[in-house]
Amino acid sequence: MRMDAGLDTGPLVAVEWIDLHGDETTPGLESRLAAIGADLLVRSLGAWLRGELPARPQSAEGATLTRPLRRSDGRLDADRSIVELERQVRAYQPWPGSWFQAAGLRVLVHSAEIVPGPLRDVPGRLTASDGLAVVAADGILALGDVQLAGGRRMPAADLRRGHPELVGARLEAPAPA
Repeated sequence: MRMDAGLDTGPLVAVEWIDLHGDETTPGLESRLAAIGADLLVRSLGAWLRGELPARPQSAEGATLTRPLRRSDGRLDADRSIVELERQVRAYQPWPGSWFQAAGLRVLVHSAEIVPGPLRDVPGRLTASDGLAVVAADGILALGDVQLAGGRRMPAADLRRGHPELVGARLEAPAPA
């Protein structure tokens, strides 16, 4: 993209389209895009410098701005769908991270997956699966790797064994603003 006075508004010089697989995390996608971008630059720079590659204006349709992420954005909200929660866990790596508080513990969630099947508990409650899972509005989100605040990363099953009080605990609601 050629720079101009706006924020990401300059004309496009070269574009590379990629397929997403639905399991990308932010660090993994950043790494993949960096390699693709570097290759695109190498393939396009000569033609651009020779004037053989025209810049095309970007469409402003659908363009939006958002506010910067805050730590509080990472809180897992069990009223949201399991698809949204699973995507949040992948997208908010490494910052602000996805997390919840329950039984007086703050737990950072590094990975999670959707568990198919009927809802058998109250949304917002932690339940035992092979490890530990969050009951959400429309299903169950099995936690993969987790980490207590100030602790080391571990499988959710290890956290459950060390803190059995988490099973059955409810996710704590955020403090009023």
